[in-house]
Amino acid sequence: MYVAASAIRPLLRIRAEAVVPTRFGEFNMVVFNYGEHDGSSGLSPDHVALVKGQVRGHKNVLCRIHSECLTSEVFGSLKCDCKEQLEAAQQEIARVGEGVVLYLRQEGRGIGLANKIRAYELQSAGHDTVDANRLLDLPDDAREYDAAAAMLGHLGVA
Repeated sequence: MYVAASAIRPLLRIRAEAVVPTRFGEFNMVVFNYGEHDGSSGLSPDHVALVKGQVRGHKNVLCRIHSECLTSEVFGSLKCDCKEQLEAAQQEIARVGEGVVLYLRQEGRGIGLANKIRAYELQSAGHDTVDANRLLDLPDDAREYDAAAAMLGHLGVA
């Protein structure tokens, strides 16, 4: 189906929201969907905001923009310290009492899980992350932050 470019525009949708207890205290979890919607049923990946305290209208709010890392955060891979970075951010926000963690679903610097694992194989042969991506004809970093900006705007973080 052809849709005129003017009919497709990024749209931020709130898909769910609830207070979630964590090891670092309670956070309000807001699940967002951000993407180009043309009326079809396809949605882009959901992103998450973990919010502690009342951040709306506040300046200099502590914020971590974190990209998904299934290999570290779920499976405990030692190739990176993403899980530790995420937990340190939650811990610091809990200590301060106010802040936001934005969890963006853009695995492997935005190249996706399968390509990330392909790059891991090249890394095991001695290539660094950037070189491995280039050998696979992938960008050094394909992450985008439009969704993060829209989420912060919705949360009222200045």
